Amino acid sequence: MMSRLSRSYTHRIAWAIGILVVGAMATCWALSAILVTSRPSLAIRLNPWSSSALAARAIGMLENDAGANSAISAEQKAKESLSLSLVNSDAIRSLAMAKAMNGQTDVTDELMSAAESMSRRDLLVQLWLIEDAVSKGNVQTALQHYDRALTTQTSAPEILFPILAEALSDHELAREISKFIRRDASWTGRFVDYAISESRGITALAGVVLAAGGLPAGPDRDRQEEMILRRLIAEGHFSDALNFAMRMPNANRQALLEPNLTFASVHPRFAPLSWHINDAIAGATAQTSGSNVAVEVTVNPDSSEIALEKIKFLKPTGLNLSTTYTFRSVQSGDFAVWEVACPSKDGTPTVATSFPIRPVFAGRPSTMNYHVSASCNPVLLRLKVSGGSGTESNVLILNSISVGQ
Repeated sequence: MMSRLSRSYTHRIAWAIGILVVGAMATCWALSAILVTSRPSLAIRLNPWSSSALAARAIGMLENDAGANSAISAEQKAKESLSLSLVNSDAIRSLAMAKAMNGQTDVTDELMSAAESMSRRDLLVQLWLIEDAVSKGNVQTALQHYDRALTTQTSAPEILFPILAEALSDHELAREISKFIRRDASWTGRFVDYAISESRGITALAGVVLAAGGLPAGPDRDRQEEMILRRLIAEGHFSDALNFAMRMPNANRQALLEPNLTFASVHPRFAPLSWHINDAIAGATAQTSGSNVAVEVTVNPDSSEIALEKIKFLKPTGLNLSTTYTFRSVQSGDFAVWEVACPSKDGTPTVATSFPIRPVFAGRPSTMNYHVSASCNPVLLRLKVSGGSGTESNVLILNSISVGQ
């Protein structure tokens, strides 16, 4: 009986020890997997058979020291990793980089291509292939690797968007980028947002968008197009802004060129190429009745505000502006004037002012003539309203605005 109990006890102890050993090995392997990227040397000590840890260690050696000795050691680690697993893109990539640093560039491209064939999600491989394609002048291939990196890696935009934004001024690169926008690649929406805010050449971005046939339909399209238009205008690229606006979806060419009051000409999407109505400050609003549009402007006592404004391209014959209007109340101190200003990125100085539009003259058209200047075209038309010293607000109603040239 004791012998059987002793054997049973021994078996249980052996079984328990086996479980503990397996558990310890599993723990080491698990820790090794966690530490592969952050601490590859420790990962190797925990699991000497980890091909991923060996490949990561090879990369770490190259990152820490670009000398020949490190390259030789890194190549050895990469080969050890490959000996454990041939289907190992990390090891092949590490081997390729080590050989390149050892001056063995003849096999580097072949190894990098092999690494990519195993995994297109390796950002280092894609960056290497981008650089290789650029060095060979192969723009199309370079953009294909940009696409793969940006499609598969969340960290890629931080590295690649600044480079792409800078490349917008290169005609060949811009043409290839426009193809990805037209195709609505998964990263292009974020890239357009980045380029709008960070690119030094907004005209180049506008040109790429137009070459793509406009931005793809979607929830961000109108917002992005308006932001491009606003930046073009803010930086003084008025002809580019008009060209861009005219090719935006649902653009009304007549409304952009002429100041007549229509539903299209007061649409805020194209302002200030269409009329910008300053509802926030001057309390101006567009009122529609069938096909007729009027603009109502609140005139507050002791105030002076710009109520509406529009960029207008002038013909050589100049400008003849005519306005029909009424005031709700005949208060002699209230008035409005049309101003012609020269828009630029540095400011908008006024160069001409109309006679005052006053309540006592209501019913008679207000006219203003301006002779075009080569140094000031296009112009910014703006209506400034001023309130008298009374205690109550008034309302100016613009019934029509027209231009004869």
